[in-house]
Amino acid sequence: MKALIKNTALILMSLLTFYQAAQAACQVGDYKFQVNLSGETMNDANTYEQAFFSDLRNDHVSVINTKTGREYIFDIGMVTDDGAGNFGIDAISSADGTAFSVFHDHEDWHNGLSGDFSLPSNEIIDLSSVKDCDYDSLF
Repeated sequence: MKALIKNTALILMSLLTFYQAAQAACQVGDYKFQVNLSGETMNDANTYEQAFFSDLRNDHVSVINTKTGREYIFDIGMVTDDGAGNFGIDAISSADGTAFSVFHDHEDWHNGLSGDFSLPSNEIIDLSSVKDCDYDSLF
């Protein structure tokens, strides 16, 4: 019985990792990433041009290593939005102490994003090579 439960748990975890990897919208190298923000945080950013992540369950940046399936969550952060198509996300991971930063310029987003993120291994992943990752793809 324990073996059945363990195997079922492993299968469910694998499916969850696959689902999360499929949901991440933009990719750089072996990493897919997506910004997940609640309606409240988005509205605050649109209204006040900046907002801290306010929904502890839903506001985060998810980065998934497509080779290993490891997911990194950046859950403490802030979003800026000037209402003209320029926006930025700055976040840190409360679990790993790593950082994620991205800026999207509405006029030259197709040339690459500005920003990077760090991993627990101290590796820094540059996002400037990410092409055509528009607002709808990132969120």
